[in-house]
Amino acid sequence: MERVILRIENLSESFGGVKALDDVSLEIEEGKITSLIGPNGAGKTTLFNIITGFLKPSSGRVIFQGRRIDGLSPHKIAKLGISRTFQENRLFLNMTVLENVLTAMEYKYSETLLHTILRTRRLREEERERRKRAVEILELVRLLEKRNELAKNLSYGQQKLLMIAMALSREPKLLLHVDEPVAGVHPDAIKEIMKVLRRIREEGRSIFLIEHNIEVVREISDKVVVLNGGRKIAEGDPSEVLNDKNVLTGYLGSWNLSHLLRDKPDMRRNPLSETILRVEDLKVKYDGLTAVEGVDLDVRKGETVALIGPNGAGKSTTLKAIFGLVKPDGGRIYFDGREITGYPPHEVVRAGIGYVPQGRRIFQRMTVEENLEIGGYLLSRGKLEEAKSRVFERFPILKERKDLPAGRLSGGEQQMLAVARALMLDPKLILFDEPSLGLAPKAVDVVYDIIGMLREDGKSIVIVEQNISRALSISDRVYVYKIGGIELCGSAEEVRERLSESGTIVG
Repeated sequence: MERVILRIENLSESFGGVKALDDVSLEIEEGKITSLIGPNGAGKTTLFNIITGFLKPSSGRVIFQGRRIDGLSPHKIAKLGISRTFQENRLFLNMTVLENVLTAMEYKYSETLLHTILRTRRLREEERERRKRAVEILELVRLLEKRNELAKNLSYGQQKLLMIAMALSREPKLLLHVDEPVAGVHPDAIKEIMKVLRRIREEGRSIFLIEHNIEVVREISDKVVVLNGGRKIAEGDPSEVLNDKNVLTGYLGSWNLSHLLRDKPDMRRNPLSETILRVEDLKVKYDGLTAVEGVDLDVRKGETVALIGPNGAGKSTTLKAIFGLVKPDGGRIYFDGREITGYPPHEVVRAGIGYVPQGRRIFQRMTVEENLEIGGYLLSRGKLEEAKSRVFERFPILKERKDLPAGRLSGGEQQMLAVARALMLDPKLILFDEPSLGLAPKAVDVVYDIIGMLREDGKSIVIVEQNISRALSISDRVYVYKIGGIELCGSAEEVRERLSESGTIVG
């Protein structure tokens, strides 16, 4: 009989009258990988926040190793042996990989200021032990060769592995929480992360993870739990759960946005219109390292252009340079007939460019309405109210939640809010940086339906996207990046054919 390390009993939680969890019960077995899946807004992150002490449930119990822990503070729960990573980057970017792991470790004995000042023998011995253990952890997660590299110089996949290493440095007894470990990661790096998770399981640790990549869930999980609308709808063996009709309908199906669409948009077209954005010989460096070298691209009015390629190739940096978040080291940027090279972001916004950043970057503690008002900060009070009415008409779910803190929204709703905020000033061109990152399949459908609506409105769009199939399905033209620059440009059909010939999987 399998030993249960974590037991959830009849857990419920509500936010502003909206039920995030509704009588959820489940068990996590020792030495197993359990995956938690479900659409955005299903209650997955809320469940993790309750388990780790960031939220207190309205009712129900959380039992870890026979001890009730709901209501305990996060640091006390961590001391008991529960460690967690997060989807977003929480690294010390200007510290080395080894320093990040050492910083995350807890001193067992020498915690007083006096010990630190006097550099006692016990302190020195403990530091040697900590360094030895940190090296062991880095070897486990396959980052030992990068131990002296600054965290900011790692690839996105390697940064994910470093966050896992930092969580392991707390020496979780039997449970490691991993929140969307492969979100936004290149396929090659996904395989590496899966190998690391299996090695952690082989050490006897239990892993409870949230993941939207169904193939990863299918391949790595011992058990799968599905939430939908705050309720558990399935639990069991991956092969059974992932073929369950209710799961397929509730999680992998499409969210109907027909009430927002005048007609289903033609997701690809090739408008013969004038250029609205032109980038010439763009160069960007970070701390002397070349991020973008000699990039040339253009976007026509009403056109959707995708930038695809490996992590670290310079796609997001290109968007940041256009929007004024980084200063180009060379080249020129023209928008709507005038040069905007080096313009600060507020002047770029005033010129007519909107930006939906990677990771959404909403203000978590401010309400939905307050986030929108920040997006419309250039407007007079009367114009601001008109803009909010226009956005609420397009996104009625945001109107329903306008008084909720934005941090209480699901991932899909937060992405919708980020888009709505960018639309407050009615931009001519919208830049999307990884719009599907970390979203459930249904929520990805929603985001791309929204992009389709914006196309119908005549907006010009530039998308940076790791989901190649999605990017090709919606784009008129595509630029394929290699590290630092552009390798290929063509229509979506031409690029799809070239990628297929090279063996790249495009879905």
